[in-house]
Amino acid sequence: MLTKHSRTRQAGLTLVEFMTSIGIVAVLAGVAVPNFASWQANARVRSSADIIHAGLRLARSEAVVRNSNVIFTLQPNGSWNVGCESVTSNCPATIHTRPGTEIRGDLSLAVTQLNADSSSGTSSVSFNSRGAPDAAPTSLRRVEVTAAAIVPSAPARRLRITLSSFGQTRLCDPDATGGSPTSC
Repeated sequence: MLTKHSRTRQAGLTLVEFMTSIGIVAVLAGVAVPNFASWQANARVRSSADIIHAGLRLARSEAVVRNSNVIFTLQPNGSWNVGCESVTSNCPATIHTRPGTEIRGDLSLAVTQLNADSSSGTSSVSFNSRGAPDAAPTSLRRVEVTAAAIVPSAPARRLRITLSSFGQTRLCDPDATGGSPTSC
């Protein structure tokens, strides 16, 4: 006969406890996965916009340093090239290039030229020795990097790089609220 003291309690989980734990983990994963995907898309947009912005700033500074016209050329895939307009011993045709590996299928570039939009084809801007961009009608003035919406009801994530007539570049968020320092 078993007495109260002779029974031993076995450690472990019951089936109900195990299924409850699995249910909680599934709910947490269901909430976390879309947020992670959205964060990942935002990071890709930010990285791509930062790289293009850096290329524009590099072209402008090289024009001032080399006292020569320097061209920034952007391809639709996000690759860019900085080089001198007139090749000399002090100013090579290619100063720096960047492959377009950051721009993938879910990201797109929209380039606005001085007087027109150009979503396809090569876009460029030439900076003079004072760092000012040329005023040609086909000169690049704005680049918008956009990611497809992760959640159908959410807006697509986008960042904009603008170039002023004085050569100043700015990276901003066109969807930010008016009081935000990052708004366009």
